[in-house]
Amino acid sequence: MIQQPHRLSSNSTINGPQVNLTNNEKNDETDLNEPVNSESNQKSTNQISPRLLDLDVGTSTLTGSYTTGACGQGITTIHYKYVPLVAVGLNTVPILAIQIPPEIAAQLAGNTAKQTLFLKNLTGNVTYPTQSILGGTSTASIQATDKGFTLTYNESLSAVVITFPKTGLSLGLLIEWSLNMAIDTVALYKNGIIIPPAANGANYPIKGTMTSARKGLI
Repeated sequence: MIQQPHRLSSNSTINGPQVNLTNNEKNDETDLNEPVNSESNQKSTNQISPRLLDLDVGTSTLTGSYTTGACGQGITTIHYKYVPLVAVGLNTVPILAIQIPPEIAAQLAGNTAKQTLFLKNLTGNVTYPTQSILGGTSTASIQATDKGFTLTYNESLSAVVITFPKTGLSLGLLIEWSLNMAIDTVALYKNGIIIPPAANGANYPIKGTMTSARKGLI
């Protein structure tokens, strides 16, 4: 069953287009405003819905921005952060997922080659707890292949998914999982992926959640 996130009246103004933020503690969504004109209207039928256990008590934030790159191209940056408020138990496999806008997802639908190219052209970094009794966090490139986490694309949910290693220790407080991810329209265009104007003529919706492999994403 798809759960609809509870909306809070939260707004943030950035340089350039405004970002309208809505969130709850476990499942966040935000709109990336872009000044485009479009008469079409499109709605995503699949949404991220968290089913949490060890990670069911925590706070999360989701922000997005749309900026102009050195070549005049649009760059969308998405930042999601989750901080647990209780200790995370042993043998938990944390999963962080960002549901991309349906306009982008439509370009990737049914094409595993494009999905692979989309993931390959993402830039940014991932922060995750250190598997140490001393605690702390580590940060690595989103494209890192030697840090234990994996980067995949879930077509049914139109989501970029980061799966972290199973916890070998019970993780205490003062830790976080976060993703800072940039989508460069020129890099995607060079690989045959075109990002169309926002379907509603105003913004691109994105969502984020933190869950565990035991419950998974639906």
